[in-house]
Amino acid sequence: GSYAAKQFYRTMAFFGQIVLPCAFIFGAAISAYNQRKRKKLYGQVAAEQKEYLSKANRLSSASDKLKTMTWQEFELLISEFFRRQGYSVKETGKGGADGGVDLRISRDGKKYLVQCKHWKAFKVGVKIIRELFGIMTAEGASGVYIVTSGLFTEEAIEFAQGKNIVLIDGTNLRKIIMES
Repeated sequence: GSYAAKQFYRTMAFFGQIVLPCAFIFGAAISAYNQRKRKKLYGQVAAEQKEYLSKANRLSSASDKLKTMTWQEFELLISEFFRRQGYSVKETGKGGADGGVDLRISRDGKKYLVQCKHWKAFKVGVKIIRELFGIMTAEGASGVYIVTSGLFTEEAIEFAQGKNIVLIDGTNLRKIIMES
């Protein structure tokens, strides 16, 4: 029995020398692909926004990438935005239940929560802001960012004032992306 156990461990060690590095290389390749995808999307949106604003006729909003992208692309865009601001970003959404938090970001030892709302026609209301404020308090986060491609209601803006809640609407997001 002891010989069989030793042989088993040797076999596992031999395969571990091959399989584990391959798994890490595969994971690194996926990470590099996703990073390139985020950067490409961010660059496209920035370029399209600059072109859109430079046109004399701004009546056609069909060319506005923020309005035509999917919610998944919107979350990737926002994660790349925060990376470019020097934050460490952990994407938590990925299409499943995220507990109201799409990104967990950190910088200088402080953690922040980010909720992305890719709403084309609706305004983000105070209910969502209150929920994120509760999550921030429960998790001991330093602040919350709520980013939307649309707008916020007046109640939402009033509730966020004086708290560590940063609201970024579609208009401000477009300006920020163009400037970076």
